[in-house]
Amino acid sequence: MDKKEFADQMLDHVDSKYVEAPAKTGTRILRILFHRLLPVVLTLLLLFLLIFLVPLPFHKEYKCVKVCLRDPSFQQDITLRFDGTYHLNLFTDDSFSGNMTMVYQINPAVGGQYTLPFSELVLRKDGTYLYYLKAADGSLQGFAGDDPQAFKNGSLDAGTEGFCIGRLDSKRFLKEFAFLTCDDMKLGRRESWNGRGFIWDEVCIVPDCTDFESARAYLQEMGVVPQN
Repeated sequence: MDKKEFADQMLDHVDSKYVEAPAKTGTRILRILFHRLLPVVLTLLLLFLLIFLVPLPFHKEYKCVKVCLRDPSFQQDITLRFDGTYHLNLFTDDSFSGNMTMVYQINPAVGGQYTLPFSELVLRKDGTYLYYLKAADGSLQGFAGDDPQAFKNGSLDAGTEGFCIGRLDSKRFLKEFAFLTCDDMKLGRRESWNGRGFIWDEVCIVPDCTDFESARAYLQEMGVVPQN
C-alpha cells in the first residue's frame, strides 16, 4: 500500500467518526424525549377520553323571567333547576340526564312547581322540543325529541297523554339558553293528531334577565328573534 492509499483510508476513517457522532447524539436525544413525553401524552389522552366518556355531575339553578314578546306588560319570575348528569359529546350534541324542575310564582300568594325526569335531554343550539307524558296514575315523565309533527306517525300507550311544552335552544353546558314555550299541546293517539306542528306563542323563559327589554335583547343575541 503506498502512502497515498494509506492517507485516503485514514481520512475516510476520521470522516466517518465525525459523521456518526452527531447521528448517535441525535438518536439519544430523541429517545430521551420519547420516554419523557410518552407518559405525558398518555395521561392527556386518558383525561381527554374520561371527559367525553364519563358523565359529569350537573346541578344548576337559574333565576329566569318569563315574558311575552307581543305583550310587554306580561312577566313572571321563574326558577329552573337541573339536577343530574351532563354528557359531553365530541361528535354529537351534548345531553343531560336527570330532573328539570320549574318553580313558578304567578303572584305573591300563588305559586307552584313541577319536576320532569329526563332519561336524555339532547341540548342543541337550534333547539330540542320538550314533552311530558302523563300516565293514568298522574305521574309525569319528560322526554325530548324532534318536532311534534313526528308524533303523527306514532301512538301513546292506553291511558297515557302526551303534551308538547316548548322548545329549548341552548349552548354547551347551558351557559345560554332560551325556552320557547307553547300552550300545552296535546299529543293524542295518531287518529286524533291534528298535524299542527309546533306553534310558538311568543312566550319565552330566559335566564339572567329581569324585565322585558333585557329578555328581548338576550333573545336577539341568541338569534331566537331578529335584531330590530
